[in-house]
Amino acid sequence: MALLHPEVFERVRGMRERLPRLAHLHPWWGEGAAVPLLDTTNTTDTTAAGSWSPGSGSDIAVVMFTSGTTGPSKGVAVSHRAVRTNAAQFGECHHIGAESVVLTHLPIVSPMHMNAAVRVGACQVLCPSPDIVASVRRADAHRATHYYSLPVRLLSLCIRDSPWRR
Repeated sequence: MALLHPEVFERVRGMRERLPRLAHLHPWWGEGAAVPLLDTTNTTDTTAAGSWSPGSGSDIAVVMFTSGTTGPSKGVAVSHRAVRTNAAQFGECHHIGAESVVLTHLPIVSPMHMNAAVRVGACQVLCPSPDIVASVRRADAHRATHYYSLPVRLLSLCIRDSPWRR
C-alpha cells in the first residue's frame, strides 16, 4: 500500500503498471481539504474487503531511502518482521499506547513513531506546515502526548535567538 502526497501520487499512478505488487494506491490530502483522507475510488484493487494478507515476516514491506550522507541515496528493503519489531520496540520505549495522541510534524526522518502508533491504534495528527510554531500550536490544540519533528526544527526551539521562539 502507498499513501502519498497528491503530487507524488500522480507520478506513481502514472507508472502503476510497472508496480504489479502494489495493491493499494491512495492520495493523501492536507489540512482543510474537502475530500476524505483516503479516496478509495482511485484504486484499481478489486479484492473483497477483509481478504488482504500481509504476507510472511520475511517478505518486503517497504523500501526506505537513505539520506545519502555517505554517498548517493540508496533504497533499503525492510521486511514486515522488521517493521513490526521496530514499531513494538519504539512504542514501548516512547510509551505510545492506545490512549496516546501522536503529532507528526511533516516531513519525517523515519516512520518509526507512526508505525508504533498504528500498532496500538493511537490517534495520529499530521502537520504539513513547515512552520514549527504552527506545529506546536496544533499539538497543543489536539492535546498531543507525543510530538515528533525534524531534529533541526527541534533545535530551533532551543536556541535563544531563533526566529522561531516567541
